[in-house]
Parts: sequence; C-alpha cells; structure tokens
Amino acid sequence: MILTRMIGSETMLYCPKCKMLFEDRKIGENCPVCSHALRMPQQGDFIYVLTLSKEKESRAQELLSQAGIPFRSRTVNLSKQEFRLFVPYETLDRCYTVLGDLIPASSTPKELTPMPEEKRKLWRFLSLILFFLLIWAVVAAADTVANFFVSFFQR
Repeated sequence: MILTRMIGSETMLYCPKCKMLFEDRKIGENCPVCSHALRMPQQGDFIYVLTLSKEKESRAQELLSQAGIPFRSRTVNLSKQEFRLFVPYETLDRCYTVLGDLIPASSTPKELTPMPEEKRKLWRFLSLILFFLLIWAVVAAADTVANFFVSFFQR
C-alpha cells in the first residue's frame, strides 16, 4: 500500500526510482511498482505527493513557494495537462499542512497494485519472443539487401 502521509514509521520504505513511500515493507524487498530495491528514506529524497491538474499545480507551487518548501513538478500526461508534485522527505508533513486546503481530505495517492508474478513471467516470455523475432527480421532484411547488391554488381 502506498502511503505518503505517515512519516516516522519504521516500516516506511522509499523507492528511489518511483519516488514513493511504501508501508509494511522490509529492507531488501523490491518496489511493487517498478521492482527497484527499496531503502529507508533519507533527508533530501524527493517524495511523490500527488498528481494535479495544471490549475491546481500552479496554486500548489505558489503555496509551497510562499512556505519556503522546495518542490519539483513533472509532467505525467501532457494531453491532459497532469503533473506530479514531489517534495523533500523532511518537508512532507509541512507540505500536507500547507496544501491542506488544496488537497481534499479523502485524497490519497492512488494505490498501485503490483503485477502478479505469473503475468510478469508471461510478459517477460512474450518480450523475449518478440525480441528474437525482431532480431530475425533485421537479419533477414540485411540478408535480402546484401543479396540485392551482390546480384546488382554481378551483372
């Protein structure tokens, strides 16, 4: 379960790739979203807070700037103009206080469910087959082009 509001819990672990906090995980486990190794959050780690529309993002940036909280914003979906907001780990509690009016009380980050192991194995197998088909197609195309040039210059 993804949870960013609960700071100070010993079970909270951080994924440096996803920039998310996870509860009830053990050191040495992998991220349920991207399979990267989880670790304890450290000062300076930017943590995912929430995804906002362009209008709310501008307001959130204004509020965080006024409060002196550093932040980063990344585009999630340019066509929908959605942005993800990240703040340093040590400012996470203050961030939720500052953005309290902007974030509905029921708003928590969407829980991302990990892909089942069977499905992950299936996709890895299909990817491997597609990779070999791609290599075969490239070799076959290169062979065809080489044969064309050989026959062209033998005339």
